[in-house]
Amino acid sequence: MSLWQDLRDDWRWHRTVEGGRSFWRPLREPGFWVVAVYRFGHWANRLRIPIVGQVMRALYTLCRVCAFCLTGADLRPGATIGKRFTIHTFPGIVVVNGVTIGDDCTINTGVCVVWRANNRCEGVATIGNNVRLGVGAKILGQVTIGDRVIVGANAVVLHDIPSDSIAVGLPAVAKPRQEMRNAECGMRNVE
Repeated sequence: MSLWQDLRDDWRWHRTVEGGRSFWRPLREPGFWVVAVYRFGHWANRLRIPIVGQVMRALYTLCRVCAFCLTGADLRPGATIGKRFTIHTFPGIVVVNGVTIGDDCTINTGVCVVWRANNRCEGVATIGNNVRLGVGAKILGQVTIGDRVIVGANAVVLHDIPSDSIAVGLPAVAKPRQEMRNAECGMRNVE
């Protein structure tokens, strides 16, 4: 897909997220700007036209610094991020090069999707579709997170998480979402 198609889809998505009342609403949303800068950088890094590519990458670097200073979110251009990506809250977000994030994902403040601390910059995560990463969640190294997963606040994911799970704890432990619903219902009946 082209840069313009990606930006148009992001524009439509951010209008929908905010109720779609105003055509210009995404311009007031920092989440739209962070994702737009990422999309521009992802596109610019793939340009193979010598001078144009260098100019676009320099422009991207300037935009990335501005976006980082304003929001504290750092989405590296070597990551692959799907459609309808939402940044709910901003400071402290880091997504490194090589990470793959599917469609319809949401991340929050303090989320880090990074390499393991082995000084070799290897082992990055693959995150499925419709995944929610809670405040302060850390995804470390080469792990796979399935579809429809919720990673709880401050969870540290060091191992694969299967689809339809909730990952909580330090290190994160996966629990099937259906069992969590049953446990919640049981707790309500006890009270």
